[in-house]
Amino acid sequence: MTSLIQVRVDKELKEEAERLFDDLGLDITTALRMFLKATVREQKIPFKLTRKEKDPFYSKENMARLKESIKELKEGKGITFTWEEFEDFSKAAAKIETQEEKEALIQRAQRGWSNV
Repeated sequence: MTSLIQVRVDKELKEEAERLFDDLGLDITTALRMFLKATVREQKIPFKLTRKEKDPFYSKENMARLKESIKELKEGKGITFTWEEFEDFSKAAAKIETQEEKEALIQRAQRGWSNV
């Protein structure tokens, strides 16, 4: 036996969801059924729900730091990497044992990783 659920949503939201689900090989009914099954199976909403104000990413301190970082990048003070350079930097950073090594790594990155 089946039961009917009707939900009213904004037309644009429905159309965006339909496009996404279509790309995933689903329709809205199947996607909602998957959500309901996951909710029952896990006995909770199957994804993290956080109020924007409670998420540490949105803290005043973090937002201030992000704005300062963006300002520094616009002023040419930031460190930029290609993906390969970032991977090399990350590997080097994982091996750091002393403050001196940390400072040397940062200086190398500031000079331009590939230029060393």
